[in-house]
Amino acid sequence: MGRELQTVYFHGDEIVTFEEGGVRYVAMRRIVENIGLDWKSQSVKLMEQKEKFHCGDITTVDAKGRNYPMLCMPVEKLPLWLACINPNKVSETVRPKLERY
Repeated sequence: MGRELQTVYFHGDEIVTFEEGGVRYVAMRRIVENIGLDWKSQSVKLMEQKEKFHCGDITTVDAKGRNYPMLCMPVEKLPLWLACINPNKVSETVRPKLERY
């Protein structure tokens, strides 16, 4: 099933969202990379805590009609995930953007 992806601009960065079943979801990879965190380690952490953040892979369709999984979470859970990242444990270059988000 194709989902209508919507690009939202947040602090000058692009974030991908979509709605399903009345719930707005956000694609996590773009957010993680926008902040400056390592996607590989963050995706593992997200999947280990998928019950807490209600996240998981959702199949989306790209412009060429190909299916691919996208790790997403409900937008309402995003502040919880962000609050779990200790700004003192990220590099000084990443910290200001993390705190803005």
